[in-house]
Amino acid sequence: MKKAFILLAFPILLSACLDSVQFGGRRLSFSLDSQNIGDHLGYIRYEGERAADGCEWLMTVGEETYHLETKNALWLQSEQYVLVDYTITPDEFQCGLNPDNVFETLTIDTEAGNYTTLYYVETQCSNPWNPTLDDTALAVAEWLVAQELAPYTLQLHTVEGDFGTCASCDCPTMRYVQVQVANGDTADFLELGFVDALPEGWDE
Repeated sequence: MKKAFILLAFPILLSACLDSVQFGGRRLSFSLDSQNIGDHLGYIRYEGERAADGCEWLMTVGEETYHLETKNALWLQSEQYVLVDYTITPDEFQCGLNPDNVFETLTIDTEAGNYTTLYYVETQCSNPWNPTLDDTALAVAEWLVAQELAPYTLQLHTVEGDFGTCASCDCPTMRYVQVQVANGDTADFLELGFVDALPEGWDE
């Protein structure tokens, strides 16, 4: 079995021989000294029921896509990035009308404990990870890991509606980052500017 570590869709698989590293309240087999965080960004999405020719839960890691096998509800959220240790198993998963549409199966090894959902409201040009408006999940992930913190999950959301205009550097872009973090790391995330509630009128 191949074992690896990912952060939520661009990675090269790691071997299991890396020393584990403490990130806030979590220990992961990953070292910034030897690897680029962009090689460990995995993306989860739901592709419909298998009985209706869908492929159910898929996770993309680098250029490879795998069938995700897990019963943990934390990981079963579509269109999210995740920071976990995982294993690629020998099992194959066929789905859809094309008989050649076969995926290797991936299982998540990380045992998620109690967690808290937090938010960071993106600004026009004063975000700590990147001052520009082309922020991506990768940019946010790199910044968090540089702070020695690792969320379980990370999502980017855009708020719909007319909230007026604002051109100041610290004005919101109407987009926010949502993370789910180990309860023990909540205070550290709050110190970095995350909040436990969205502005009034913003829907999750």
